[in-house]
Amino acid sequence: MKTMKFFAIAAIMMAAGALSVNAQERVVTLDQLRNSQQNRNTTTVANNNRAAVSQSSSYAASPANWSSAYVQYNISTLKTKTEGGGHSVTDNEGFSAISLGYNMAFGLFGDLPLYLQPGVALTYGWDSEEAYGVKTKSSMMYARIPVNLVYSFQIPNSPISIDPYLGINGRAFIFANAKEDGHDSHSFFSEDDMGKDHTWNRFQIGAQAGVNVRFNQFYVGAEYAMDATEVYKHDKNGYKTTEKINAFSISLGYCF
Repeated sequence: MKTMKFFAIAAIMMAAGALSVNAQERVVTLDQLRNSQQNRNTTTVANNNRAAVSQSSSYAASPANWSSAYVQYNISTLKTKTEGGGHSVTDNEGFSAISLGYNMAFGLFGDLPLYLQPGVALTYGWDSEEAYGVKTKSSMMYARIPVNLVYSFQIPNSPISIDPYLGINGRAFIFANAKEDGHDSHSFFSEDDMGKDHTWNRFQIGAQAGVNVRFNQFYVGAEYAMDATEVYKHDKNGYKTTEKINAFSISLGYCF
């Protein structure tokens, strides 16, 4: 009888021990599940944050190629310089202009943020002045083809990039006219209106330098451009007169 009680007590103790081990295993398993779920949640949040940053800076991060359309306000100057007889006289006549343009940027060296950026712009300029009681209104339109070399500086952990550039441009006049009160309009390219030696040149070459600041898909920019060749040139009897156009511009654009 005592033997049977001994075996019964031993069996009960073994069963209790097995239940205790199983309970401990279950506790460990639940802890592991909780830790696993927390790790998955942390990973998901991190991935979402990276995706959001990547999306917000997709344009500022300077992709391999991009295009842009812009409107530009130009504060322009027609610079006239006359030399001769041991003297030099310079006159600056200001006028305003508005440009609409389109650019394309192409990556040159893989991951290096250096780009070649050709483009085209159409510009309309105007001016009005009065001298000796006579009012004169002038207007002009020309096409401009700039080609720039752009380097893009990405500001870390932000959707902002700074893009300085330097380039050359070609300009082709479509028209340039002036009209005085009480007189017909005359063209600066007409020999009948200006005389054979005083007409403007239709084509010029120049250079420009500037910087754009991009925020996601939008940008603002500032530029200074100057002519290398003359709009007008006359050299006779020891006197030389040249005219060139310089301009400071502010632009607002959209990248796509």
